[in-house]
Order: sequence, then structure tokens, then C-alpha cells
Amino acid sequence: MSIINDALKKADKSVFTAKAAIKNRPAEKYHFYILISVLGIVSVSVLLYVLLRARPVPASGAAGMPLAAQPPSPSLPPPVAVQPELVPPVQPEIKQPPSLTLNGIFFSEDKGSWALIDNTIVRAGDTVKGAALVNITENEVVLSYEGQEIKLKN
Repeated sequence: MSIINDALKKADKSVFTAKAAIKNRPAEKYHFYILISVLGIVSVSVLLYVLLRARPVPASGAAGMPLAAQPPSPSLPPPVAVQPELVPPVQPEIKQPPSLTLNGIFFSEDKGSWALIDNTIVRAGDTVKGAALVNITENEVVLSYEGQEIKLKN
């Protein structure tokens, strides 16, 4: 029994000393994180250097002459002229005036005049089917529909 007991004590001491050695190591577990951080900083720096170093090509050629005076590059196909597509101008839509029927006129110079249009009694200033009544005379009614003048005769 003493052999087993001695072996257990010895194993216990070796485990204890191994744990103590791991605790006392200088930050070896952080080396991986430091390495990844350094690689990240270096790659971002290289990317920024490449992006900031890229400059647009100047408008003049290599010899300092304008691009129009240089001979065309043999590797590029000749430019193709593009014809603009002709689109007819948009014309405003002209609306047809509504069909109105004058059924009668009640004309009075003193009390105001009335008209019966499509069986509706109206006076100057009223609207019928979108047409505004402008004037009523003894034999005629004048309406206005979107800038067009409509005359209805009795």
C-alpha cells in the first residue's frame, strides 16, 4: 500500500508543480493575439498605401501631346458613332368638350338670367360637366371648358 500511496503523492506533487509552472509563465497565451493584431495592422496599412497611391491618368499622352493628336491605339477597335434616337415632341392632350344640350333660357335683365342645360338649372358662374357658364343672352349661352369657348343656341 505504501507503494501506491507514494505514487499518488508523487503524482499529486507533479500535477501541482505543472500548474504552478503554467501560472508563472510570461504571457505566452497572448502571443497569438499579438501576432494577429500585428498582421491586421500591416494589411490595413498596405491596403491604404495602395488605394492612396493610385492616381487618375492625366489627359495628355506620354509625350505631353493631347490625346486627340496621338495616333489611335492598334489594340482598340475604332470608335463607333452613335446616332441619337429621335423622339417626337409630346403634344398636350386636347380634351373634347362635353356634349351639352340647351333645353331653355329664362332671360331677365333685372332679376338675373337662368338656363336649363341637360335638364339642370344653372346661372352665370355655375359649372355643368366641367364647363363653366360665362354668359347668358336671350338666344345663346356661352360656356368655357379648359380655355375653349362653347356656344349653345336656343
